[in-house]
Amino acid sequence: MKMRQSYISSVVLFGLVILGIGCSQPTLARLSSDNILGSDAKAKLLEASRRIDGAKFAPLGAGSAGAEASSSLLNGVLIPILAEINPDKYYKRETVDACEKNIYLLGLALPNYASVELSCKIEEVKTFDF
Repeated sequence: MKMRQSYISSVVLFGLVILGIGCSQPTLARLSSDNILGSDAKAKLLEASRRIDGAKFAPLGAGSAGAEASSSLLNGVLIPILAEINPDKYYKRETVDACEKNIYLLGLALPNYASVELSCKIEEVKTFDF
């Protein structure tokens, strides 16, 4: 009887270990504070883009509302594509932060999507990469 309980306990423990090893990558990536979910990364880059557009178009006054709206729409479509961000995947936070800084640094001279294309190398978190 004792042997049977030990066997059952071993099988259950082995099953839990296999389940733990077979976890999907996003669950593992969520364990590290050095990673950021793609939807959060996208929101962070779009917020930086919105802020730099606000600074860029503010001197033009009220007449810049249309230009700012069209720029925001263009950035909203192009930035996630050019940065190759999938909302359901995880990315290394330092690469997203570097991209955000580049939007602020280059945003007044270049369109925001161009600064993302030229200077952002956002890295996806691979399995067990934390």
